[in-house]
Amino acid sequence: MGDPARVLCVCTANVCRSAALELLLRAGLRARLGPAADESIVITSAGTWATPERPVEPGTAAALRRAGVEPAEVTAAVSTRLTREAVAAADLIIGSTAEHVRAAWRLQLASRHRAFTLGELVRLSEAIPLDELPAADPATRLR
Repeated sequence: MGDPARVLCVCTANVCRSAALELLLRAGLRARLGPAADESIVITSAGTWATPERPVEPGTAAALRRAGVEPAEVTAAVSTRLTREAVAAADLIIGSTAEHVRAAWRLQLASRHRAFTLGELVRLSEAIPLDELPAADPATRLR
């Protein structure tokens, strides 16, 4: 298997929306792909105004546990500030809002072709017939 694909989830503080998206995406991929998911697709999150090392907000943490995310993963999740390096390394950037997508663009204009709001990404992915995706490993399909 080649290099994993990298997904970056972005919001403001990285203690609710983007942290939840990161953990839910990871859990969903593990459910679909099994243990190989972590080797195929690396999912991280960051905040445009994040204070580093803050835990996930209690209400969000409780909702994530109810949704089936492992409690240890919820506890281990801490906020990270969005950086140019994180944007440059990502194959796909999912912003909570258009403001978050624009923040990624400001850090690396080239990211504009791979940065979307969650709503945009859902609409775009629904428009792609599954039989038109490449018959390849998950990282290649994501790219």
